[in-house]
Amino acid sequence: MTSYSMIPLSSIDTGARLRAADPAWVAFLAEEIAADGQIEPIRVVIRGNGYKLVDGARRIAAFIDLGRGEIEARIEPEQALADDIAVRLAEIKGHLLRGALTALEHAISVSAWCDVFQDVNGAPKRGRKPKSPDLNSQEEIGVACDTNWSAAAQEALGISRSVLFRCIKIARIDADIRSRIALHPIAEVQRELLLLSELTPVRQKAVVDLLTSEPAEAATVTEALALLDHAPGAKPVPAYERLYDRFTRLKAPEKEAFFDLNADAIDAWIAKRAAKNRRAA
Repeated sequence: MTSYSMIPLSSIDTGARLRAADPAWVAFLAEEIAADGQIEPIRVVIRGNGYKLVDGARRIAAFIDLGRGEIEARIEPEQALADDIAVRLAEIKGHLLRGALTALEHAISVSAWCDVFQDVNGAPKRGRKPKSPDLNSQEEIGVACDTNWSAAAQEALGISRSVLFRCIKIARIDADIRSRIALHPIAEVQRELLLLSELTPVRQKAVVDLLTSEPAEAATVTEALALLDHAPGAKPVPAYERLYDRFTRLKAPEKEAFFDLNADAIDAWIAKRAAKNRRAA
């Protein structure tokens, strides 16, 4: 049975959260709580002798800033959210249905919901790839979620299949990169995030370095790319890196054709590396 009570902050396992705790928002919450008290309890589920957080990470951060030791919580019985998948799904639904997410947070939440669906129902079978200019060229994106999930998401949340695939592309940006841009203005702009997702990890890091430097050397992904590729005195991007950017977006048959065209060079490189490994052994 659900109950409400004050519980120690030390008894709550917050785990890895899908949303970054924006310091400005946490500071604002702390001011409001100091002035008017806690308006809405956090949500937790009983786990052993403590609690697992479902919703309320920012409120907890605000209470910590205020030096408080306890917080009011809505406490769910252990059987209500029996495992970590159920807890994660409740967190995701809370984010998506509450709204006011950044484009990055929305993409991560949608993709995580898709992952949960697969964990519960099994991965979908591979079939023909949907024909849409919005979809990633990688086949695994095309089968990331099956039709049933996409239809349910479209009905409940207005998430079409093409939107789903764009969210998955964004969510596949390296986790460290996502963390660095979580509070940056580009986190609000899907177009910027999609552009970033198309880059190799090396290029993503170079772009984010420019976006997050002090002072910032670029305000958008486009500006950062222009600096990397064209700015006078900027370190040029090696030709092999630019080629790799394009190669990763090729379809499997196109990659095989590339290998065939460069078979002699590839064979020579393999032989050279094998000889080097033998000398090192």
